[in-house]
Order: sequence, then structure tokens, then C-alpha cells
Amino acid sequence: MPVAFEKNRQMDLKFMDPTMRVFRSTPPPGNKDFLAWLDKVQAKKHQRWEELGIFDAIQLSRIAHRVYPSMLLVSIFFWEGSTNTFYFPCGMMTPTLFDMDSITGLSPLGEIFNPTLPTEMEFNFGNATITKYILEHHIKDSTKVYNEEHLAFLTYWLSYYLFCHGSLQIAKSYTPMAIQIHEGRKISLGKLLLVYLYQNLGLAFLRLKHLHETTKQLSLSGPYWLLQHWLNVTFESHIGFTISPAILEFMHDRRVEGIKLALQTP
Repeated sequence: MPVAFEKNRQMDLKFMDPTMRVFRSTPPPGNKDFLAWLDKVQAKKHQRWEELGIFDAIQLSRIAHRVYPSMLLVSIFFWEGSTNTFYFPCGMMTPTLFDMDSITGLSPLGEIFNPTLPTEMEFNFGNATITKYILEHHIKDSTKVYNEEHLAFLTYWLSYYLFCHGSLQIAKSYTPMAIQIHEGRKISLGKLLLVYLYQNLGLAFLRLKHLHETTKQLSLSGPYWLLQHWLNVTFESHIGFTISPAILEFMHDRRVEGIKLALQTP
């Protein structure tokens, strides 16, 4: 068992207050501007996304990834970074590549992402604030999706909805990945997403451990929506969520578990 905190150390647990938004990078639900943009780009790129294995993961951005901060924070106390596992009373457990596939539809197979690979295109943007970025790159007066608009959409989705970068702006560091996806490379996003979750859990554990030494404000970033889904399915019998017939009808053609798991958030 990992020894996270000394027995006699007193901790200020004000950050457990549910009114505090600890996970600031989790996208809020119902972004109408994004959904309108998604509908337009998907109408032209649906088949392409299917071929690249990212269609289902993009569809998850349509639903509200509700997170339960107290549940996530408590789970972080059980994280051990040296083994990338949770040390629960029932034993060692961790999200796996198979979980990535079943929850998001992102296959563990594919190319290893190499940001230094030469590409045929370039994409640069100035205003990276979340709202203004969509207004600048969503071309509403045409149904055609130009290469630059597709690259802008992929960069936005990767930064804000998939990896949940900590900044309140769209991260330019995801542009090389967006370009390679646009050019047809089947990047193993499932592996990248899992590693990024591991990395952020390790950082979150250290911040919790040393919280009293730095600041009492806690702000965590990363794909915690994915951790929430994994916790939901792992401890499904303890959540006590009942799926209504209406929801079952809504999910009858789903191909990934993420939609159901989002509804199960306690």
C-alpha cells in the first residue's frame, strides 16, 4: 500500500467542497456553438473519421461529461505513480487499453505519434480563447469544409474535449497531431490518452500531498471525464443507478460504453 500522507498530518479539506470547481478543464455541457460546428464538419468528414477510428470518440463530445469531484478526489488518494495503479482495499486496479477501447472507441492499435514528422500542411491561429476560436474558424456561410477548418476543429477537439488541456485557451501543441490525423495517419490516440491520464493522476496526487505547503487552492486538469467513466463502470454495483426504458431506447445503437457511463455519474 502506498503511504500517501503521514498519520499525524492535519489536512485542510476545503477543496472537497462541491461548490468549488477543482476540475476546471472539464468542458461544460451544451456548448451550442461547438455542436453546430460539429454538425457541419461531421456532415462532410463522417466517413473519414470512421476510417481513422475517431468517430465514436468525437461523438462523446456531444454529451455532458458530468464529473463528481468528491468521487474523483477520493480516488486520487489511492493512486500510486510508480506502478500507475490504484491501491484499493480489493487490490490493485487501473484503467487499461481495453477500457479505452470500450469507453471511447479509440483502438490501442495504430501509429506512435511523432510530432517531428514532416507534414504537407501548416496551421497557425492567433486568438485561442475558447469562444472566439470557434467564431473565427467556424465558416457558417458555406457547407464546404476546407482543410484549414477541419484542422481547426480537430485542434479544438483534441485540446478541449479529449485531452482537456489545463489552459483556458486552445493549446497550439495539439496542432501537429491534428495535421497528422487530417493527413490520414491512424495515430494510436487510445495509448496517448491513457498515458496522459496516468501522468495527470500522478501530478494530482503530488499536489494533494503537498497542498498545505503551497496553496490551499486546488486546480486539476486532464481527461478526468475518462476517469469518471472508468470509476462508474468499475463500481457500477455500488452506484445504484437504474436505467430507464427511455434511456435504453436512446442507447440501443451505441457502440461505446461512454454514453451509458456518463448517465451513471452519481
